[in-house]
Amino acid sequence: MDSPVTITDSFRFLGTTITRDLKWEPTISSLIKKAQQRMFFLRKLRKLNLPPRMLAQFYTAIIESILTSSITVWDRLRLQRVVRAAEKVIGCRLPSIQDLYISRTRRCAGRRLRSIRTRTSRYTNSFFPSAIRLLNTK
Repeated sequence: MDSPVTITDSFRFLGTTITRDLKWEPTISSLIKKAQQRMFFLRKLRKLNLPPRMLAQFYTAIIESILTSSITVWDRLRLQRVVRAAEKVIGCRLPSIQDLYISRTRRCAGRRLRSIRTRTSRYTNSFFPSAIRLLNTK
């Protein structure tokens, strides 16, 4: 019970590496490495003359799921490079990382939240009232 807690430089928890200085660099680097490894298979499928629609489905199922797994801690520009490379391989436009983030975080909760009555504009623009307005919009 009285054992000392060891201090580490980084800790991996649910696929996300948490470092001592709270930088997301190890997480982003591992996500990009995984996505680039899957890009190899996308290029091989293109050489087999698969239609762009099937290549886009492969991208969505295999590569996009990796890129969006820790979407709140990403380096948007580095992840967008992987998306652009996939667009060149497939030959069609793909949703950007920013668009994926917005569409996946702004999903309607299935019910509308009751707005908070506010007396001042400062409170109207504070976190909770603005978050409720954002969640109630589609």
